[in-house]
Amino acid sequence: MKESRLRDERGYALMLVVFMILLFTLLGVSILGASLGGAVRTETKENDVQSLHLAERGLNEAVSYLVKEYDGVSDISDVELHQYMMGIEANPGKLMEDAVQTTNLSGAEAAKVTVEKVEQTSPMSYKVFITSEANVNGVIRKLEQEVRVDAFPDFLNYSFGSEQNVVLNGSPLAIGSVYAGGELKINNYAQYKYKTAHFLEKLSQYPNIIGTLYVQSPLSIKYADPTVVAADPNDRYVSIPQNDPDKLEELLGLSYDHIHIKDRSKFVSINVRESFLDKAELAVGRKPGVREELETALNVSTDEFVNRLVLNGVRRVAYRSEPALPNWDDEEAVERYEAERDDYVNNYLSLFNSKLTETIVFDDDLTLDGVAYKQLVYDAASRASNKWFIVNGDLNINNYSNEELAIQANILVTGKVTITGKGIRVDSTMFCLGEGEPDEMTIVQDAELKGYDSKQLVLLSVPPILLNRFDAFTNYGRYEGEERVKHRLDAFFYTEGTAELYGVGSSFWLNGGFFAKQQLTINAVLGNVTEAPDKPEGMNFDDQIFANELDSRFIIDYNIDIFNDQYDGLPRVNQLSVTLGSRKLVHESTTS
Repeated sequence: MKESRLRDERGYALMLVVFMILLFTLLGVSILGASLGGAVRTETKENDVQSLHLAERGLNEAVSYLVKEYDGVSDISDVELHQYMMGIEANPGKLMEDAVQTTNLSGAEAAKVTVEKVEQTSPMSYKVFITSEANVNGVIRKLEQEVRVDAFPDFLNYSFGSEQNVVLNGSPLAIGSVYAGGELKINNYAQYKYKTAHFLEKLSQYPNIIGTLYVQSPLSIKYADPTVVAADPNDRYVSIPQNDPDKLEELLGLSYDHIHIKDRSKFVSINVRESFLDKAELAVGRKPGVREELETALNVSTDEFVNRLVLNGVRRVAYRSEPALPNWDDEEAVERYEAERDDYVNNYLSLFNSKLTETIVFDDDLTLDGVAYKQLVYDAASRASNKWFIVNGDLNINNYSNEELAIQANILVTGKVTITGKGIRVDSTMFCLGEGEPDEMTIVQDAELKGYDSKQLVLLSVPPILLNRFDAFTNYGRYEGEERVKHRLDAFFYTEGTAELYGVGSSFWLNGGFFAKQQLTINAVLGNVTEAPDKPEGMNFDDQIFANELDSRFIIDYNIDIFNDQYDGLPRVNQLSVTLGSRKLVHESTTS
């Protein structure tokens, strides 16, 4: 009995020993496997980072070549530029001639840079699509970047910006690139006015930029530091601490990868008056000495400018009022009225009821009202052959009818431009000189500007531009879906003056852009706003803390289609500009 019990205990002990050996063996194998797996994952992660770094370096070197060769190049013909661009497409190795194509990384090859295609969008405008692929120990990353080479002024590349300071108060939203030729000053307090009360403020969120920010240096990005006490509010602005990605993300929703340096000395600017004369010369038909004649005449007076246009073959049209009604009992007076009425309708009003095919100078103020003056339309061929409508006076666009008012014409205005009213459909480039009163302004007020045939208005103005609404406290909701398209203005505005824009009581959504040669200031809050005349602040605001960036009451959504849609009317410059588009990852894979 004792021997049997002893044998049983020995058996149990042996089984326990075997079990423990097996347990520790499995545990050791698991630890070893985890260690090996961790090492493999660490190595894969390092390969991933290295391959992405190599691909980026390849793109940087290729883009640097294009900038060095073409940015700022002047006096180049469209034929020469075409030959250069086709040469790059045929021989993409040119992009890497000066590049250091070796790497010391183990298992890595130099990035393979390829020109996928060169797309000509106009005689002096090209898009170059470049890819860079890197392989580090079987981990492959492929990046793509679009680079545009053209002879357009730089301001057309940005959702908003200024050649001087850009001041963002509160929470405006830019969907597209932004340029600040001076300082970019950021504050989370939106400033506004209510009736006679000025200098009101509302705490909101900081601005948001969904795109690339171009500045003079990282130190030129400044924010109003609430811990700084100063008598002058401008003294509260301090630079973002260098290499502080969290602060940059808080202030603009950006990472440092989206901050680019563009020196103001390399910014390709324009002079609206000079561009106005360039287009007038084209409208006349380029002849020796015409440009100088027109400039000399315009310096004297706008009337002398019109005389010079007429001497060069431009048709002059003067304002005509509708003939007065006759005494219907006077047969001779009735006949005379009918003849005058027929002439008025067939030779005057017909200009605004049919398609035009020639350059015309309207020698007076003009009001397009949608009633008697139903449209201003040129056919596509005439616009492409530089036929312009020239107004020697003020241009007022105010649609009083229930029908759409179509404007499909490129227009030069010596006076001021005022746009108001609903149902205005535009496909137009306008130049406004603002000659006349010293404090002239270009006014866009309560206007419903929609693109004719999905196009837009490009308005370039010497005077400041006032964007204003009388129907304030209209709430559009979030910038998405049908609401996004329904309520925005299809327009790009440029002024040589300053600009102060508000999205506080009013809402402004632009599908295009806004650029000021002098300081640009934008104020905006988030969400719905209602009037509260019994309160000192004059308004009730939605909660600002938890609102979304797409709830902003001032949004500019950049529209790159302006280059194609308004090619015939856009200003040109005599030098090339290289603009970098967004960079994206188009392929990633790992091979064992």
